[in-house]
Amino acid sequence: VGFALFLVTQVWVLTLAMVFIACGAALLMPAYTTAATAQYSDAPGAVAGYISMSHTIGYGLASLLAFSATLSPHYPIYLCVLFALL
Repeated sequence: VGFALFLVTQVWVLTLAMVFIACGAALLMPAYTTAATAQYSDAPGAVAGYISMSHTIGYGLASLLAFSATLSPHYPIYLCVLFALL
């Protein structure tokens, strides 16, 4: 629902879309952390640490690459396709 709301052009709907996406991410994080910890029960701290590290790197990289939208609106799309292929 959140991603679909990003397609609407009104600014107030963008805020609602971000709320939906943030809630979805907040619900997903504990779910897959629990699933990963259950698979590697001998080192649950390491699993949680790797997941936290990957989130921090992902959010940091996303914020660093956000400037590309100011250069051209197409650059973020190209970057998303590039990272998806990687």
